[in-house]
Amino acid sequence: MKRKLVKIINKILSLFKAEIISTKRLTKDNFEDIFVSDVDENKIISIDNLSGLSRNIRGMISSRAGEELFSIVYMQSLSGDVVEIGSYQGKSTFFLGSAVKLSGNGKMFAIDHFKGNVGKEKFYKVNREDLSDLEDGFKKNIKKAFLENTVTLINQPNNKAVQYIKDNTIRFLFIDGDHT
Repeated sequence: MKRKLVKIINKILSLFKAEIISTKRLTKDNFEDIFVSDVDENKIISIDNLSGLSRNIRGMISSRAGEELFSIVYMQSLSGDVVEIGSYQGKSTFFLGSAVKLSGNGKMFAIDHFKGNVGKEKFYKVNREDLSDLEDGFKKNIKKAFLENTVTLINQPNNKAVQYIKDNTIRFLFIDGDHT
C-alpha cells in the first residue's frame, strides 16, 4: 500500500521535476525518539518530539505548560533535586523527569497519594471508580518513558513525604496537588 501511494505521488511530483526518495513513518509513542541528530556525537533535544510523546499520557497540564517546565528544569544552572507534588498519571512528571535525566542534574521525586482531591475524585477516574488504578497507570507511563531509574515515587501525602527529601537539596518544586 505504501509503495503504491509513493508511486502515485511521485507520478504527480514528476510534473514538478521532484520525487519522494525515502519515507519514514513518524510515531508519537517511541519514547527513545526525542533527539534531532546534528552530527553523530551531538544530539539536540527536540521539544516538539518530547511534547508529542506527552500526548500519550493523561494529565492535568497542557503539553505547552509541560514544555515550559522541561525548559526551566533542563536549563537551570542551580544544582539539586526536583520535587513534584501531585503526579496523577505522570504527564508533568514526564517533562520534569526527562529534564532531570537529560541534564544529569539531581534526582526527581514525584509525590502523590493517588486518591484525588477531596470532593473532586470524579476528575481523577481513569477506569476504576475507586481510583485504585491510578498508581499503576502512573508507574506504567514512567516505565514506558524510560524514566523508572530517574523518577522516585513517594506514595504519601506531602506532609509525610517530606521525610524522604534531604534538607537544602531542592532546586525546583512544582506543586500541582491538594494534599491538605
